[in-house]
Amino acid sequence: MLNYKSSMETVIKIDPSTDSRWNHFVDNHPLGWIVHLSEWKTILENSFPHMEPHYLAIIDSTTNKIKAALPLFKINSWLTGNRLVSLPFATLCDPLISNEQELNMMLDVVNSFVRRWSFRSINIRLFRSAPMISDTMHINSTLYKTHQLQLNNDPEKTKKTFNRNIRRIVGAFENNDLHLRIGETENDVLLFHQLYSRTRKRLGLPSQPFIFFKNIFDAFFVQKRVMLLLAEHKATTIGGLIVFKYKDRVSSEFLASNIEDRHLNTDHFLYWNAIKLSCLEGFKIYDFGRTAYNNNSLSEFKRRWGTTELELPEYCIPKETTRESTTSYRIVQNLCKISPMPVFKSLSWFCYRHLG
Repeated sequence: MLNYKSSMETVIKIDPSTDSRWNHFVDNHPLGWIVHLSEWKTILENSFPHMEPHYLAIIDSTTNKIKAALPLFKINSWLTGNRLVSLPFATLCDPLISNEQELNMMLDVVNSFVRRWSFRSINIRLFRSAPMISDTMHINSTLYKTHQLQLNNDPEKTKKTFNRNIRRIVGAFENNDLHLRIGETENDVLLFHQLYSRTRKRLGLPSQPFIFFKNIFDAFFVQKRVMLLLAEHKATTIGGLIVFKYKDRVSSEFLASNIEDRHLNTDHFLYWNAIKLSCLEGFKIYDFGRTAYNNNSLSEFKRRWGTTELELPEYCIPKETTRESTTSYRIVQNLCKISPMPVFKSLSWFCYRHLG
């Protein structure tokens, strides 16, 4: 077992899948989010064979309880280089700490990984933990941001905070032919993935494999921590939205819609229904998900929903620049757009064999 000891605390490598302390710790930590749960580790392990978990925890030597934690995955890739990431494919994540000293204790252990393996980079995603970290030399605040909406138990009161144009579009849904259905079966997930793949191709982005979405639903659907909203028009599914639900927050994670039906404002329909359901279920925050820092049009769209724009910094060694501006990113984007669907699927799987 890997150990780092101080007078009253020990840093160990822990397996959340078998240690009953882990999920209880995440549930009770103020920075705990759904991706910190042991189920997310299982989802990644079962979906992406190039990922290797290394979860660190500070254990109180007197109580044997977890005091702080840093979930990490080693991304093994001959193409992009080996990396340590906390946490892969998490749109929002924090190290589970209460002060910078706890993070530094675990980073001392991370340095032992660095000496053992050859790493291109270490990336630790931050949100509410960012103000605790004084080492600003390695913090990049210009990669991503998020947009959060404060919810009222009354959806109509929440709607009043929207931009006038958004309110007009939402109001028109009472008199159109769009219908909402909640996805519950594996076939619904497959239907969503087909829509999602077409959407990603149109945007020039590779699509995560179906097994990733299936594993998410297998892990979280029964717990009512994931919800799939499907938009239907004339008995045809034209859009879908997957949201995560945990503690007081609902987060938009994956959105898909047919470009041919954009005049029906499918995305608006899905967002409004997700917000409305979140209000009625008593959630306090609706998160519109991660947005690239330089994607001004998407940021403006999300601001119109009455949201507050917040930074999603990353602790990076070495410090990174904006990823979307790289040459390799633009090449992949162009290939995704021009490739036939069978080639796009193969390209997507190749890309996600090296991403994290």
